[in-house]
Amino acid sequence: MRRKELEINDTSKIQEILDQCDVCRIGMLDGDRPYVVPMSFGYHYNNGIFEFYFHGNNAGKKVELLKQSNTVCLEFDTNCELVSGENACSYSTFYQSVIAYGKPVFFADGEKAEGLNILMSQYSKRTDFTYPEKMLQSMAVYKVVVDEITAKEHKKPSAI
Repeated sequence: MRRKELEINDTSKIQEILDQCDVCRIGMLDGDRPYVVPMSFGYHYNNGIFEFYFHGNNAGKKVELLKQSNTVCLEFDTNCELVSGENACSYSTFYQSVIAYGKPVFFADGEKAEGLNILMSQYSKRTDFTYPEKMLQSMAVYKVVVDEITAKEHKKPSAI
């Protein structure tokens, strides 16, 4: 990371940022072109490993590309604020962001509810949902097991 003064290495701080995020952008390759999709997500952190959970239709371009992918890139951001300046070069942005890389792993039908409950806890703080079997069969549920994660924060200066 070029701007080391913006880097966040504290896992609890990374989790704090992720807890404030509503959307994850998942990037994969479509031949020689990038393909990026905004997604709802959930995550689990255990024994030093982040796992991010996603769902969607079990057919379509995104699922086809994910099944072909050895690595995907995940991007999260929050607390974004434009900072105006006197001239073009003095404009900036305050933000918090996380970038992660990992491999997608798809769940079998009998495992999908567990992944969906982790995803739902991101938005509801609940993990006790039930899902109709027909719905579970028609969707893909997958996680990205992270092998690299970085975070940055360009904070607004504290008021004195």
